[in-house]
Amino acid sequence: MIISQLVTLLAEWRTVFGQARTHRLAVQMAFAVLCMLGRNTVSQRIVLLRRLHEDWTKFYRLFSQRSWEANDLFSAVLQNVQQWCPGKYLVIAGDDTLTHKTGRLVHNVGYLRDPLSPKFRHNLVLGLRYIQLSVLVPLYRLFPDEAVSAVALPVRFALAPVIRKPKSRRKPMTPAEEEAFKQAKAANTLSNYMADHIKALREWMDEHELRAKRLLLVVDNGYCNKIVFAAIKQGIQLLARLKKTSRLYLPGQEAGAGFTPEDTRKDGQIPWQKCAAYLGRAELTIQYKEVARVVWPTVAGKRKLRLIVIRATPYKRRKNAAVSYRQPGYLITTDLTASTQFLIQSYLDRWQIEVNHREEKTVIGVGQAQVRTEKSVTREPAFAVAAYSMMKLAALQTFGTCRSVDCVEMPAWYDGASRASCEDLLQKLRREACEMPELLTRFGFSITPEGLIAATRA
Repeated sequence: MIISQLVTLLAEWRTVFGQARTHRLAVQMAFAVLCMLGRNTVSQRIVLLRRLHEDWTKFYRLFSQRSWEANDLFSAVLQNVQQWCPGKYLVIAGDDTLTHKTGRLVHNVGYLRDPLSPKFRHNLVLGLRYIQLSVLVPLYRLFPDEAVSAVALPVRFALAPVIRKPKSRRKPMTPAEEEAFKQAKAANTLSNYMADHIKALREWMDEHELRAKRLLLVVDNGYCNKIVFAAIKQGIQLLARLKKTSRLYLPGQEAGAGFTPEDTRKDGQIPWQKCAAYLGRAELTIQYKEVARVVWPTVAGKRKLRLIVIRATPYKRRKNAAVSYRQPGYLITTDLTASTQFLIQSYLDRWQIEVNHREEKTVIGVGQAQVRTEKSVTREPAFAVAAYSMMKLAALQTFGTCRSVDCVEMPAWYDGASRASCEDLLQKLRREACEMPELLTRFGFSITPEGLIAATRA
């Protein structure tokens, strides 16, 4: 049963909260986050828990006043996911995401560039931005006989505040204030936030008997810059996608003209090599070129790097259509010892963090809670993501690859799915919560069908 595993994991939150009653309140809110139907606001969770005639403000004070750290909520995931990550690497995917808001009084809310806007026109949306780190679990290595893809479990979800220029109608900013604002803005970028969080995660691993594990950070080209490379210290390796026009050099030839990754792809003297990789449920043959030692003085200084060029993959839109080609890939890494197949596979698995973003915002409803104070805006979304991560880990511990889960009756177009979706797991969790209320009574609440229906109407 997924609910019994989830209750066991949530019981480990007891060390996060100072009081037992606060822990019970957090467990109640976590189940409400996961079992909610429709919009996922704090008031609707209160209705689901049938706390309409009690002191409802305590549910808001859980995020705005209680003493606890959001990062500590993910400790249970990090400690329990080790058995699913064999080998000497812990692969972490990093990315940022945007949650939409409508209220202008929300802390740090502002207009940001919409990442879903078309390339020919950048649109602006009112919202907040967050940094997320997710552990990539290679299920295809644990279950080689089954066609399964990797799965990502979030282990960090933190607000990445934008430094905004203070507005004053009485007097303009002094030159000193202007300079201080520019320095603060330069020191609080997404890359700086990413570097701080990955270093903090490395410190957590060292403090919790994970010193032997190497941390491999996999990011897209938005984080392939000087700030992130400067954060790569002992125990941390970086794998990033870079632009095809980046100027690289061979060691000792920095005074020359150098070359670009695109030049490497076109160089006929460097042979194409092959390796097998998993993409989704399919096993593909990837062709690549590799330059074992390069330097990138403008970004990585004198550090020795490794360049991997992935050949464009042919495909057909239809059976009898002409052959088309996807764009080639260009990867740069600080890891000089890992196998090329492992690095390519790790970057292909990075797509799972995008799956996390979609499920968190469209299925769980992260960012829909109507909170506006600084602590609430920082901790409530992280709390919802932590509950989502615990649910996925509980499903992994219960069903393995999640192929044997007895979900609701599947429609005809869903035939052939390799594992249950996030919505399938949530439906099973709701059903078990309603059928086995005795598992939740220790935390002082219950989930009922009437409460689920009432919450959708609230």
